[in-house]
Amino acid sequence: MALGQFECDKVPRLDKRPDAFLVIVIDCDGKPERISEAMALVPERLAHRVFILDVLTEPERLKKALGLSFETIGVQLAAECRDDTGDTWSHELLAHNQGQLDRMRKSIRPILFPDQVIPRQNSR
Repeated sequence: MALGQFECDKVPRLDKRPDAFLVIVIDCDGKPERISEAMALVPERLAHRVFILDVLTEPERLKKALGLSFETIGVQLAAECRDDTGDTWSHELLAHNQGQLDRMRKSIRPILFPDQVIPRQNSR
């Protein structure tokens, strides 16, 4: 998704759906300022529901460094989010995402991985 599409398309949708969250994955192309630029496009009222993740350089460099397919990397990252571990997330090309990862774990982990959440007891 282009960041321009976020402003035109996703912001109105998020405004209409207060229960929705959005994870944006961007390619920084070795330009760390792109993260700040992307975050600046997120209206303050939506900041708690929008997460921006990226690979510090080219995604292909991460793929080569890990020796895995993009699909396998994605599956590992999701599992580590669910399990509260971080071997892949701690890779030098991903480690800067820690703040976003912590926010995601608190906000969307219970939605994506409900079996990992302690069920509420009925109050009687």
